[in-house]
Amino acid sequence: MGTVEGAWLTVVGAALPLWTWPAGVAVLLAIAFALGSVLTRWLRDLGSQSSRTERHPADATAIVRAYSRAVSEATDVAQVAEALIRILKDALGVEHVTLFLVDQAAGGYRLRPMPPAGSISAEEHRLTADNAFLGYLREQREPVRYQDVAVKAGVAHMAREDQAWLNTLGAEVYIPVVSGDEIRAVVTVGARPGGYGLHELDLLSTLAYQTAAALRHVQLYTDLKALNAEILALNRELQETNERLQRVDEAKTDFITIASHELRTPLTQVRGYADLLAAMSSQGQPSANEIRPIAASLGRAAQRLEELVAAMLDASQIDAQALKLYYTETTLEFVLWLCLERLGPAMRERRHILMLRSVANLPPIQADVQRLTQAFYNIIVNAIKYTPDGGRITISGQEIGDGQVEIVVADTGVGIDPRHLDLIFEKFYRAGRTLLHSSGTTKFMGGGPGLGLRIARGVIEAHGGRIWAESPGYDPINLPGSTFHIVLPIRQVKP
Repeated sequence: MGTVEGAWLTVVGAALPLWTWPAGVAVLLAIAFALGSVLTRWLRDLGSQSSRTERHPADATAIVRAYSRAVSEATDVAQVAEALIRILKDALGVEHVTLFLVDQAAGGYRLRPMPPAGSISAEEHRLTADNAFLGYLREQREPVRYQDVAVKAGVAHMAREDQAWLNTLGAEVYIPVVSGDEIRAVVTVGARPGGYGLHELDLLSTLAYQTAAALRHVQLYTDLKALNAEILALNRELQETNERLQRVDEAKTDFITIASHELRTPLTQVRGYADLLAAMSSQGQPSANEIRPIAASLGRAAQRLEELVAAMLDASQIDAQALKLYYTETTLEFVLWLCLERLGPAMRERRHILMLRSVANLPPIQADVQRLTQAFYNIIVNAIKYTPDGGRITISGQEIGDGQVEIVVADTGVGIDPRHLDLIFEKFYRAGRTLLHSSGTTKFMGGGPGLGLRIARGVIEAHGGRIWAESPGYDPINLPGSTFHIVLPIRQVKP
């Protein structure tokens, strides 16, 4: 048996005994089948790869090129999302596509679906900073299938609301859009007829890179646009500030002229009447009838000087926040009547019509009567000065809630330029070109030191109130008028 078994036939590197040739044939056939199977699979794979090489890159290149053109001119995220969703639907034949922007939020991330959201009912969702879903996508940086996310990202260990949110997306593949080390967006795509092979995943990956670049471009565009808007706003603010400073500088120049005139006029009167008295006394004792009008004129001149000096001192105290108030309970009706009692002669001279509405119904307030009277006096004087003869001045009041009352002083005067509605409360400002030669405090467009409204605002704000003006504009012909709103607290809150 050993002799027979020693006879061997070498076939394809295998030793077979001659007397067992049927078994040898079987072995040879098995080996040939195995080699044929491997060869067939290798040829099939090669043919499939060759087929893909001939069929897909041209399509993929066209898809990528079309998407690149679509997002190259995008200026907002919605345009990028719309282009991506359209490309994926056309190229892959999928129905469910959504792009979620990923923003950092307090304690985690906020995922915002961008329109159009396709047929997926996607709502904004928040994920914690340590959420495994985003962590897994950030780590992979490539499109991943749902089953990989479910198993490797540990979806089962996530919060129930996060699991429910992922289920509502109906996604088959998740595509992270990564820029640097941060996820800028997540694209979800639904099931596709035929599934997702390596070619489709490679295409999705390429589109994700392009999407990241497009989002960076959009962010740069948005930042540049915001910066330009900020620069334009700063330029407008600078221009307004320059105009304001120029107007204040002009007002200061006018103040020097007007103040010198305002001070010189009563001083000249005092000096003139003093000289007159001296001349009369040198010629003999003046009679009482002669002294009476001289004394009255001296008194008016001294009063005017006192008012000018007091106004300058008050304005200085307000600027230094050193204005002291002495509160007592009073009514705004009483305060207004104190003002109108002093201004009655001037209003009659100017033939102004005065209307008081609902002032008597206002509740008592706590205020410094002297200072509040001073404030309303200056406001009403302003209305008289800039309202032509025969005009109308209306003073109305109302309780506006939150423990406050409002007084509104409206006139039918020349109005105020809307650009200067805040400037009028600065020192030295006057509406229009006032008459520099006039010393009368209530003459139409008469000159003055430009301190009245500044003092009024300082007094009202010291009471815890506020004042502002409204006007369609400055027009000395059509007379649009002005309206001043004064809001005061009924009770003073102790600091």
